[in-house]
Amino acid sequence: VSKELALVLERYLERDLENIVAQAIPILNIDQVIVDRVKGTSPEELELAIQGIVQSELQGIVNLGGILGVFVGCLQTVVIWIQR
Repeated sequence: VSKELALVLERYLERDLENIVAQAIPILNIDQVIVDRVKGTSPEELELAIQGIVQSELQGIVNLGGILGVFVGCLQTVVIWIQR
């Protein structure tokens, strides 16, 4: 019974939370706050932040490439081994 009650409450809260957030965003003027914060940030700090983001994203790409390389290498090994 408690699981079912939790699911029902979760559905209502999720729906109501979406409505509240949709109403709060225009009131809080979040987009303007973001623009103001970016404008208020020094170019050096902004560059460092962007470099940090880019570096982490590039590291993810490198890691994905390594995983794909190992996978393709193993697949090629299996194919060659089966053909012999």
